[in-house]
Amino acid sequence: MPLRHGREHKLHLCFCFEFYVCFLVLGDVIESLAGAILVDSGYDKEVVWQSIRPLLEPLVTPDTLTIHPVRELTELCQKMNYTMKKPLFQNDGGVTSCRVEVIADGIIHQYEHKGFTDRKTAKRLACKGVLNSLQLKETQDK
Repeated sequence: MPLRHGREHKLHLCFCFEFYVCFLVLGDVIESLAGAILVDSGYDKEVVWQSIRPLLEPLVTPDTLTIHPVRELTELCQKMNYTMKKPLFQNDGGVTSCRVEVIADGIIHQYEHKGFTDRKTAKRLACKGVLNSLQLKETQDK
């Protein structure tokens, strides 16, 4: 199925195909709207920005950007000298499970995600679970 700018997408590779197309179309709508405002305003970029900015709120900045859970957990383990074991994956009848285990100050924090997801998503959700466990421990220690 051809998409914008000649990109092609194979449905069987992405379970979120509808969302992907939705974001492409939304981007096209914003781009067309900005172009129309630019022409109507006599090519005044400030008018375009004032008109489009409310549609883009909240804007992503380095302060509001969230770090991927796998990266966040890996960096936390390196910084705090925690031991992160290699994730364990299983696939049973289309159900993927991933277990992530971290040993922090002698305490084992582990989380296992099971669901109809791919390996990357299962790993991301398992890492998020371990991060939540570590944050809970940190708040209890205070």
